[in-house]
Amino acid sequence: MVYDSTHVFFSFWLIITSVTVLKFSHHVILQAYCSLCFFMLGYHVHEKAIMTVIIPLTLLSTLSKDHARLYLRICAFGHFGLFPLLFRSFETLFKVCAYAMHFFLSVLLLENYHNQVPGTRNDAPILQQVDKISLLLIFCVTFYAEAIHHMPLNPFKHLEFLSLMATSVSCAIGLSFCWMSLAKLMFLHSSERSTTNR
Repeated sequence: MVYDSTHVFFSFWLIITSVTVLKFSHHVILQAYCSLCFFMLGYHVHEKAIMTVIIPLTLLSTLSKDHARLYLRICAFGHFGLFPLLFRSFETLFKVCAYAMHFFLSVLLLENYHNQVPGTRNDAPILQQVDKISLLLIFCVTFYAEAIHHMPLNPFKHLEFLSLMATSVSCAIGLSFCWMSLAKLMFLHSSERSTTNR
């Protein structure tokens, strides 16, 4: 706890003393990476702790399409990991609609923003093939967990944990991929920053 508090205080001190946008964005990337490390390597982390990664990445999603992709991927798997917290059947429609509206509105707004900002426009869309496959996986797991798993004739009905396990495993795979992508983005950002300082 003391280590976490010291880390957060030091990170905020670095952010406050930053003068340029490049330094600020580098410190926010470091903060998000440290938060994701704590989330991924923590002995017991509650699902809501992913918000400590998503919130800093929201600030970075307008820097480039790579940042926007990373934000959308972590949002997709992070918010999907929160689905089991809303477990009542009457909450299903709300959580699916809120998830879909947030994700597709974020894609629409970020795509529109990056196509209008000079210097950031390129022909590659924000949603790539791997993102579409990830969304299909999330849809399949959600359909199983919310519809098939609760059916009376389900052959796996006696395996109550199966829907939670499917959600956890798919989120673990997706967030592990995001963790590696954030590390790559952090090191690329560090090397760009060191070359501009020379």
